[in-house]
Amino acid sequence: METQTKLIQPTTKGKFTICPYQPEYEAQIFASWEKAFNKKIDQELWHWKYHANPAGFRTMLCLSEDGEVAVHYAAQVYKINHQGQTKLALHLTDNFSHPKYRWALGGKTGLFVKTSWAFLKTYLKDIPIEEKFKLKTSIPIAHFHYGFPGIRHYRLGAKLMYYRLFKPGTLYFKYNPKSSQTPTKNGLSFYKCESHKHPTPEEINQLWQKVLKSWNPFSIIRDYSFLKWRYFDKPNNNYVFWGLKTKFFNKLAAWLITTPESEKDDVIHIVDFLAQDITSLELLLKKFINKNKKKSIDCWCSGNHPQKNAFLKGGFTSPKEPLGIVPCTRCDEKGVLPNEADNFIWTIGDADCF
Repeated sequence: METQTKLIQPTTKGKFTICPYQPEYEAQIFASWEKAFNKKIDQELWHWKYHANPAGFRTMLCLSEDGEVAVHYAAQVYKINHQGQTKLALHLTDNFSHPKYRWALGGKTGLFVKTSWAFLKTYLKDIPIEEKFKLKTSIPIAHFHYGFPGIRHYRLGAKLMYYRLFKPGTLYFKYNPKSSQTPTKNGLSFYKCESHKHPTPEEINQLWQKVLKSWNPFSIIRDYSFLKWRYFDKPNNNYVFWGLKTKFFNKLAAWLITTPESEKDDVIHIVDFLAQDITSLELLLKKFINKNKKKSIDCWCSGNHPQKNAFLKGGFTSPKEPLGIVPCTRCDEKGVLPNEADNFIWTIGDADCF
């Protein structure tokens, strides 16, 4: 089959074109985004999320005859560690359809599904979609894709767009100062630094290398490049970095990324974390609670996270997850079974919820 750069989709109300993102489409993306989500778009945040991402992004569009964006299907690209190798994963975000064109969006013949098929067939290694949906690209192909949709979007994706429920599910941890006992202090030295005082690249990278050597996680590579983009460089950044250093060697043993301890907010969210072992994470969580005794604290992570027990030991409980997110994923590389994605380890920082 001859390689193609776009797909023409005829409908009873005109022809539509499915094609990859081009800079000249950006104004129309913003206009349709605001119609779909019924709010003003933050263009600075948009450019940070996609264009500033060090690993890049992927976007497939469906355009009407007059150039309006009827469907936007996109993903942020993350570098991941898989079986000791660096590969690419696609985190599906900001997928929407313009309300004006939703008459043509349902079922297998709908524009939304066909746009998703073109995206998946073009940007993933081994997906069972007809070759006619594969478009020409010079961009590196990804190993797998994942996302955190609501239940309605997930049901559509599972039926028509090759989504698969992430079997380990979601763990939600909560510290409630009214019902939980404040953990006791410990002897390790502890430091906190805000975004403009974040730790050195060497400290972050050394801890990631320790994690690789000790348990080699299938996860996003949490090195300095990722943290700098995801947290320190985010527009209107208000994250706080907390770190635990060993007492005698002054080495970073664990870190947390949290939302700020604002007086107007009752809850602090732990957005991301990494530790060389369960003990280090437990100690850091206890220190963090002691610094924020009057605040509720919560955290989301994958059900298979090897350090999940640190939260229970550190004073947290595990109530019902409140957001209703449905983690879903699929491995797409030849020779790797789809359910291999169940080994993927994530935190809520892998999503764009906070």
